[in-house]
Parts: sequence; structure tokens; C-alpha cells
Amino acid sequence: MTHQGVGKFPCDTCKKVHHRNEDLQIHNSRNHQAGPPSPTPVVSLTPALSPTPARSPTPGAVQVVDFQDMLVIDNHLDLMQVVDFQDMIVIDNHLDLMQVVDFQDMLVIDNHLDLMQVVDFQDMLVIDNHLDLMQVVDFQDVLVIDNHLDLMQVVDFQDVLVIDNHLNLMKVVDFQDMLVIDNHLDLMQVVDFQDMLVIDNHLDLMQVVDFQDMLVIDNHLDLMQVVDFQDMLVIDNHLDLMQVVDFQDVLVIDNHLDLMQVVDFQDVLVIDNHLDLMQVVDFQDMLVTDNHLDLMQVVDFQDMLAIDNHLDLMQVVDFQDMLVIDNQLDLMQIVDFQDMLVIDNHLELMQI
Repeated sequence: MTHQGVGKFPCDTCKKVHHRNEDLQIHNSRNHQAGPPSPTPVVSLTPALSPTPARSPTPGAVQVVDFQDMLVIDNHLDLMQVVDFQDMIVIDNHLDLMQVVDFQDMLVIDNHLDLMQVVDFQDMLVIDNHLDLMQVVDFQDVLVIDNHLDLMQVVDFQDVLVIDNHLNLMKVVDFQDMLVIDNHLDLMQVVDFQDMLVIDNHLDLMQVVDFQDMLVIDNHLDLMQVVDFQDMLVIDNHLDLMQVVDFQDVLVIDNHLDLMQVVDFQDVLVIDNHLDLMQVVDFQDMLVTDNHLDLMQVVDFQDMLAIDNHLDLMQVVDFQDMLVIDNQLDLMQIVDFQDMLVIDNHLELMQI
């Protein structure tokens, strides 16, 4: 898709290149008005002589260089020694970024996330509470979702999905196309896992036809009237799948997930607690991760990532390339969101 007015527009004064003519005009109006340029503000380390005026609790930025197309929305965000952020979104409460270099197209969403000595994250999505990443190198296309996940000495994860509670990965080398989901799983000295199938305790498979390359991991999983599962991963506790047809490349991970009247799921990752999907048609390449998410009358979700607690999406049409991450976000009567990022706490968007 090409956009009108997109290209390279260098500034005649400072030679900074902008991608849109509108951005160049805004840049000139802000930075190159008539008269001498404004002097660079000098931050004094000594106490100010006059009292500091009252300020709203805005995130602080310390030693931040070359932010491009970045959206930082947070409460009490500390950015220290951050260099060359490109197209990055950092959303967190009390997020500490220390010695972080060369983040590209990375989405980090967490509470109290500590990133120490992390190099060369590419296309990685890390969503976790109290996640500690120590000595992690060369993550490619990895999705790590966990509570209290410790990754120590982990090298060369490719196309790996690790979802667990209190998962300890020690001395793990060369995981390829592996999905490990468990409670209190200990993997020690594990080498070269390829196309591995892990099936848990008390699994009941009833009236299941045509399972191909399927990984089913669960406790007390009941699969009833399930037809034509291909390359599907179903992982859950007490998961009931009723009247589900034509699942292809679908990952369903949830507790007490009820899927009723769901048709034509393609490349969908659904991870949630108590998720109710009613009258949902034509999900393509969608990642839904939430607690108590209600999706009602939702049509034509494409390439959407919805991560939230108590998110209500009502009468939402034609979401394309949208990322909605929030707590208690209410989206009412919203039409034709394209390439939009909505990230906030207790954000209410009404009649937009």
C-alpha cells in the first residue's frame, strides 16, 4: 500500500529527512522560525533557585537519543542510556530499560520488566509480569508469555512459543518449531527438540477425526465433535470445544474457554481466561490475549493484536493493523481504525 505524499523530504536548514511533506512543514514551523534558533536548554544538576512549577506525572526521559516514530505511554517510565529506538513501542508501569541497544520493531509490554544486557531483539513480543531476561541473545520471531519466567543461558530460539507459569529453562540449545506449555516445567540439558509432541495428564479425546501434526497439552481436556484439525495446538484446562469446524493453524490456549458457533479460524492465536467468542466470523492472523474479553458482533479482524483486561469491543467494524493494549478500555461506536495504536490506562474512547 502506498500513501500519497510519502517520500523523502529533507530540511533545507538542518538536513533532517522527513517521510512526509506535512512532517517537514511541522518541523520547519517548530524549529526554524524567523530569527536565531533557540538556545539548547542546559540542565543543571544543582537545585533550582526558584521553585519548580507543578507538573503532571509525565514519564521522565534521561539520556535518550534518536527517537524515531516511537510512542511511549506510561506512568513513571524511566529510560536510561537508550540509543537508536526505531518504530518501537514501550508501554509499561515502572519500566526500567538499562543498557538496551538496537531495538527494532519490538513490542515490550509488562509490569516491572527488567531488561538487562539484551542485544538484538528482532520482531519479538514479550508480554509478562516480572519477567527477567538475562544473557539472552538472538531471539527471532519468538513469543514469550509467562508469569515469573526465568530464561538463563538460552541461545538460538527460532519460531518458539513458550507459555508457562514458573518455567525454568536451563541449558537449552537449538529449539526449533517447539511449543512447550506447562505448569512448573523443568527443562534441563535439553538439546535439539524438533517437532515434539507433549501430551499431559487425564486427556480425554472423544469423537476426534483427522488429527494431523497436532499438539494437545492439557489437564482434563474434553474434545467433542471436533472435525478436521490440521496443524492445531489446543492447550487448556477444562476446555470445551463444541461445534468447531475447519480449524487451520490455530493455537487456542485458555482456561475455561467456550467457543460456540466459531467458523473459519485461520492462523489465530487465542490466549485468555474466561474468553467468550460469540458470533465471530473470519478471524485472520489475529492474536487475542485478555482476561474476561467479550467480543460481540465483531467482523473482519485482520492482523489485529488485542491485549487487555476487561476489554469490551462493541460494534467495532474493519479493524486493520491495529494494536489495542489497555486496562479497562471501552471502545464504543468506532469505525475504520487503520494503523492505529491505542495504549493507555483507563482510556475511554467514545464516539470517535
